[in-house]
Amino acid sequence: MLPREKVEGEARFLASVDVLVFVLDSQRERVEGNAAAIEQTKSNLLRLGRSPDRIDAVFLFNKRDLPNAALVDELRASIRWERWESVSVVAPTGQGFDELLRILDRTG
Repeated sequence: MLPREKVEGEARFLASVDVLVFVLDSQRERVEGNAAAIEQTKSNLLRLGRSPDRIDAVFLFNKRDLPNAALVDELRASIRWERWESVSVVAPTGQGFDELLRILDRTG
């Protein structure tokens, strides 16, 4: 469970968000934790009276350069969101960020 202050801060942020960008850790051992964080965000949106199905999301599959990175298809299969796109990124090199900006330009 998240500390109360963090949950309340996220809830205030979610009250007015149009597009969510999730940075997911691609490492195999983090796939379940990523899914749990997504579900927590959906719960917070619902608690605020907002439908996650009406909010666009972009999922960044980070750390794609690591040897223990899950397959992109595995990561995609773990996402339960209505309207979303994904981008594979490697933060230290900037790989994928141009694509992210193009997606945000379209959805925002």
